[in-house]
Amino acid sequence: MDPSCLSGRKILIAEDEQDLLELLADFLRQKNAVVLEARDGQSAWELFVREMPELILSDVRMPKLSGFELMQKVMHHEGRRPGFILMSGQTEYSPEMARNQGAHALLAKPFSLNDLLAQVTLALTPSAKG
Repeated sequence: MDPSCLSGRKILIAEDEQDLLELLADFLRQKNAVVLEARDGQSAWELFVREMPELILSDVRMPKLSGFELMQKVMHHEGRRPGFILMSGQTEYSPEMARNQGAHALLAKPFSLNDLLAQVTLALTPSAKG
C-alpha cells in the first residue's frame, strides 16, 4: 500500500476524544494528507460544507450529531459525496450495518494505525466509491 496516495488528499476527522483526534490527525499528516479536525458532529458538518473533504473519518458517538447522523446529512447533501469511515468502541454497531447506511467501513476501537491507513487508502481509491 502506497501512503503517497494520501498526499494532498483532504480528510476530515470528527472525534470528541481529544487525544485520539490528535493521534489520528498527526498520523495522517505524516502521510501528507490535509487534515481537518472537528470535536463534535455539528462542527464536522460545518467543516464538510465549507471544505468539501474527500473522506470523513467519524466517531459514531459524538456531541451534537452522531456519526450516523452526520453521515446521513453528508449523503443527502448536493454535490460530490466523500468517502466515509465510522469508528466505534461499541459492539452494537457492525461493519455490515455501517456499510448498509453508506459507510465504506467501520473501524472497531481500538484499531491499529495500519488498519486505519488500509481503510483510508481503500476509501480514497476511485473504484471504492459508490
